[in-house]
Amino acid sequence: MGLTRFILKKKPPEETSEETMVNEEKLRTPNRATTEKLRFTAKVIARFRNELESLMYYPHPFTTGGFVIVFKDEIKEFLDCVTGVFQCAPPRGLSIHCMRRSELFELALPGVYLMPSRVNEQEYLALYLKHKGSVLYGLDLREEIPTPNNYGLMLDNHLEAMTTQVRGHILLKWLASKEYLLLIDEIDNQFRYLMGTALLAHGVWDVNLEGLPDLFAQYFKNQPVTEIWQSFNSIRKELDTKDDVGCRAAAFETAWLFESFLRELREYTR
Repeated sequence: MGLTRFILKKKPPEETSEETMVNEEKLRTPNRATTEKLRFTAKVIARFRNELESLMYYPHPFTTGGFVIVFKDEIKEFLDCVTGVFQCAPPRGLSIHCMRRSELFELALPGVYLMPSRVNEQEYLALYLKHKGSVLYGLDLREEIPTPNNYGLMLDNHLEAMTTQVRGHILLKWLASKEYLLLIDEIDNQFRYLMGTALLAHGVWDVNLEGLPDLFAQYFKNQPVTEIWQSFNSIRKELDTKDDVGCRAAAFETAWLFESFLRELREYTR
């Protein structure tokens, strides 16, 4: 699951025409992706026009984002509605969140880290939907979504997930299969995801993968975690000059550095 960034009007109309959706979507994504998104939203609207409160789209700094589909509270056959949404052929790679209007608060909950999916969208979902998302149909309910206020818990959960899951799903698995470069690439991503979670506690949420290390260094200046990242970044820069033996050594050092990063970041949160 890249990121397409865009800025929306602060007060979009309550109802958005299909023609307006086409114009807006062409600004954001390649034509094929646009077509798939429009086809999906049109099918959902046609099938659930009377049951829907809102259909919204959100971008995400680490994924391609997704849809939040909000049904009226009085809907009784909610599970049938959810099943129907997935029968409308959602675009591949986009997340789908179905809920009643009274359940919008769930978008601000910490979420769960499940490897090997590796990205917990929940940390940024509410913020990006509120500030960078778009209303494709129905009411603009973004003001009803609470802002997360439990970033310390999010970081604790993230660290715990990495400690308990990353060894088996990434480190041990790919070291054993000698996929050294894949391991280094994935640990690079995991470093950055953790930096993003740590920065949320400082109120920094408008981020991207490329710029995260520099932002992280600003807020964690002279901290051991920053030095660990610099050591790992040096390893990455030297990979092109290494043979298989050198890549193996780099992978084992990467595993050790990541474990050290987890320990130091946990110390920082205490």
